[in-house]
Amino acid sequence: MLHEATDYPKFDYEKTVQEFLHWEHAKAENIMTFRDKPHTSAMTGCVAPVHHTPWMEALDDSMKCYL
Repeated sequence: MLHEATDYPKFDYEKTVQEFLHWEHAKAENIMTFRDKPHTSAMTGCVAPVHHTPWMEALDDSMKCYL
């Protein structure tokens, strides 16, 4: 109901819930590696690419390295 009162683009609410649960289970499974898992956008349906370096090893936070 609140969403309909905004101009925010429509998205799949159920997919958002499923992605959150996937994230939550990955975090419970391994607190050190859950950030390395890809997720699907509820807006576009696109799966995010896996980062080139595991989170624990990614110490360079520059734009050049990240992108």
